[in-house]
Amino acid sequence: MNTHSTISIEVPEAIAWMIYSHLTVRDSSVILPWHEHQSIKDCLESIGIPHPEVGMYYVNGEPVGESHILEPGVTAAVDQISPEPYAEQTFILDTHLGKLATYLRLLGFDAVYDPDLTPEELAGKTGSGVILTRSRELLKHKEIRKGMLIRSTESEIQLGEVMYRFGLAGRHRLLYRCPNCDGILDEADKEEISDQLEAETIHWVDELYRCPDCGKIYWNGSHYRNLEQVLAAAEDYVFSR
Repeated sequence: MNTHSTISIEVPEAIAWMIYSHLTVRDSSVILPWHEHQSIKDCLESIGIPHPEVGMYYVNGEPVGESHILEPGVTAAVDQISPEPYAEQTFILDTHLGKLATYLRLLGFDAVYDPDLTPEELAGKTGSGVILTRSRELLKHKEIRKGMLIRSTESEIQLGEVMYRFGLAGRHRLLYRCPNCDGILDEADKEEISDQLEAETIHWVDELYRCPDCGKIYWNGSHYRNLEQVLAAAEDYVFSR
């Protein structure tokens, strides 16, 4: 292939896994045919790397904007986006990440999850939060400015990926959000809700919480003790980075 009709794209190892499997990667670089009027953003997305996963773009070592039009023969490069400090972000999860949404809610983080939302509807919510998805195509949507492509298929590791990217380690609050609907829990009076509890629960549980939105009742039982193991696995992932 004539080098004057191609471009070279250098990709950091940390995000090289996003490159489509049918493409050949040599020495962290992909060689592509040059296309007239193609921006560096569109070029990166053509190999599988969505723009929300890119920190900076470069051409021949010089920083450029995402709309920079590439010339034949150049070398393009990117930095991966840096981890973001936790700032009470709202996470908006696609239909494949229901268990991750539950884990985030159980740990007290704002997680919007509606399996009935279409990709277009999810993209339309990006102004109010961070999109979490396993779909490259969704994350390429031009309306999405903040998002994360989840790599693992295991929900505990997915949680670790999100905790690392957004600085969530040590910031969890148990019995703060409803895992069913994401509402913020209120303390509940045991006497007032005793008719909704089993006799054994009334006997040994003192602190109870109720969701004002969906009405579900929670306490620190086995569900939350099992969560400690999930959290430990996620934190192991974070601290191994």
